[in-house]
Amino acid sequence: MKKLLGSKAAAVAASGLISGMLIVVFSISSAALVFSGGIAGHINQGIGIALFGAAVTNIIIALTSSYQGSVSSPQSANAAILALVTAGVAAAMPGAGHGQVMVTIMLAIALATFLNGALFLGLGALKLANFVRFIPYPVIGGFSAGAGWLMTKGAVGVICSVPFTMADLPLLAQPGAAMKLFSGVFFAFLILFFMRRVNHFLVLPLMLLWGMVFFYVAMFAIGGSVESAKANGWLLGPFPAGSLWEPMSLDDLAGADFLAIAYSLPHVGSLLIISLISFLLNASSVEVLIKRDLDLNDELKYAGIANLAASAGGGMAGFHSLSVAALNNRMNAESRAVGLIVAAICLVAMFLGASALSYMPKPVIGGFLLYGGVDFLITWIVLARSKLPKADYLVVMLILVVIASIGFIEGIIAGILSGIILFVEKYSQVNVVKNELTGENFHSNVERSFRMTEALKKNGARLYILKLQGFIFFGTANNLLSRVRDKIEKAGPAAQLGYVLFDFRLVHGLDSSATMSFTRLNQLAESKTIRIVMVSVAQNILRQFDQAGITYNDGGTFYVYSDLDRDLEWCENQVLSEMKQVAGHDDDSMLQRMRREMFGDDDWKIFEKYLEKVSVEGGHKLIRQGDPSDSLYFVEAGEVTILLELSDGKTIRIRTMGAGTVVGEVGMYMKNKRTATIIAETKSVLCRITSESIERMTKEHSAIAMRFHNFMARTLAERLSDTNKMFTALLD
Repeated sequence: MKKLLGSKAAAVAASGLISGMLIVVFSISSAALVFSGGIAGHINQGIGIALFGAAVTNIIIALTSSYQGSVSSPQSANAAILALVTAGVAAAMPGAGHGQVMVTIMLAIALATFLNGALFLGLGALKLANFVRFIPYPVIGGFSAGAGWLMTKGAVGVICSVPFTMADLPLLAQPGAAMKLFSGVFFAFLILFFMRRVNHFLVLPLMLLWGMVFFYVAMFAIGGSVESAKANGWLLGPFPAGSLWEPMSLDDLAGADFLAIAYSLPHVGSLLIISLISFLLNASSVEVLIKRDLDLNDELKYAGIANLAASAGGGMAGFHSLSVAALNNRMNAESRAVGLIVAAICLVAMFLGASALSYMPKPVIGGFLLYGGVDFLITWIVLARSKLPKADYLVVMLILVVIASIGFIEGIIAGILSGIILFVEKYSQVNVVKNELTGENFHSNVERSFRMTEALKKNGARLYILKLQGFIFFGTANNLLSRVRDKIEKAGPAAQLGYVLFDFRLVHGLDSSATMSFTRLNQLAESKTIRIVMVSVAQNILRQFDQAGITYNDGGTFYVYSDLDRDLEWCENQVLSEMKQVAGHDDDSMLQRMRREMFGDDDWKIFEKYLEKVSVEGGHKLIRQGDPSDSLYFVEAGEVTILLELSDGKTIRIRTMGAGTVVGEVGMYMKNKRTATIIAETKSVLCRITSESIERMTKEHSAIAMRFHNFMARTLAERLSDTNKMFTALLD
């Protein structure tokens, strides 16, 4: 046990030491990116606030995260956007003194960290973190690619101390700048090469260590010196002696230009979006790494608190680092102590490490930043091309081009607009029709006589049934209208459409513009003498119909009812009525059909002796649920309904049987207890045959009994065949 504890402690200590050095390098590289160009001379202050932010966020996240190996770090993508904030503040103060500019920049950074923390805390506290996951994937890709481009530009500026713009390209071609750029690019692609080919947690820290060692070995090999490297701009320093971090006083704050900060707020908004996206990607990747879910709301909330605390001292924003979490996981060092060790190393570097940090080579720091930017660009420009649909890939490229050519804010606007357009275009192709049916393959739970059933099948095309689903908006509603119009136009004179039935049971809602399509559908129905029937329509949708001026149930063409089965029965009755086949009356009963198809006159007279004629009033219960199954009934006139009685006293209609049908046969043949109640809907005339009579007929007239059984078997097979066709239509 002691040995085990000792090995765990050693792993935690080693991981904390390596992680701490990595976070220091990440902080330096982020500061170099933010404090570049005209404010590069204040990089020491930038490193100080980056290290302060890393120390504070690591203490809080180490103590609160549900993954004990979590370590916080400044994010390079955030730094690329924060560089736009600092550049914007400086540009908005052309005549101000250098001290006032720096105070304003430092306050802008603190404000950005504060807003970042407030956003994280608010989303986490309101349990809204999962909404971040709804950002369209190609939009995330476009923002990531844009951040990669900004990181690449910033890295070139860090390496060469020359902005990466068209106007400054000649300066980059000068021998000194070109040599620095070559060194940084070579190191960046070396990191990229090994990171993509060697799956080991020590690759990145070893590459950074190797880069610094190689730089000094090469410098001394060609006869250079540290002083000459500083003089020629190869090193970050020199920095002033002492602490890198000094909190701002109230007097300092009073000298800040708040109007210049206000001008930078759009870029701060961009930073918040990128920060949210980065957090989502990092947290999701950590979940995959540790093979369990994190509470995203808690992680976001505590990261928000950590950033709010960091903003109090002017620190840069930071949150969970994926690469360091992977290192801790691989080293079996999942302990809160790791984050605390990292925080301690950051504090030591912040207070005592100014002179040591001044020896960091720019090609190594800039090369690391360049690696991050190029990695983003390769992921979203090269690799994504074969993984994303063409439309999604074009959205990624559009956002990247807008960010690179115009600006990040404009890129965000383009991303939001393209995401909306892409959503509308894709969702409009989603089929809101769950099932497309006709009266030929779908019918109500009313069983009719053979001739009526055949008549409905023959004229089933007059009834068009659409089961809808999801949310209907202007795109899908217009497609629905086109679908009905095409159905009307394609229907020939023999199959003229008479009824269109929409089932709204699975529809969650529709937007206001979609109601216009139903208004046009109503107009189309009036011109073609077609009745539109809508069933199971939610009250909120009915209110939208009312507000749109759509009238229904007034004797016109538009009807709204509540029950699909009953309304389908109504439509079938209308079709039969139009065919002069009045529902509930038919001169071809099942007994007459049996006599015609199975018996001669003499045999029929014998069979009739086993039948018992029964006349009942409406409401009479022929069969009670749970009773023995000892008989079946042929419905000669009227209607009976099969009801399933529930434990709460409610009933569900299973089927209604009209004249010319048979009921109770399944239970009688299976000899089970009755599974449902059968009640007469109207005054009805039935012929009853009992299982006792059938047994007696089998003994006395076996040939006649056999014909009866054959007829019943064929009737059941026909019913099963119709049911199979209906289920097949529902599955298509």
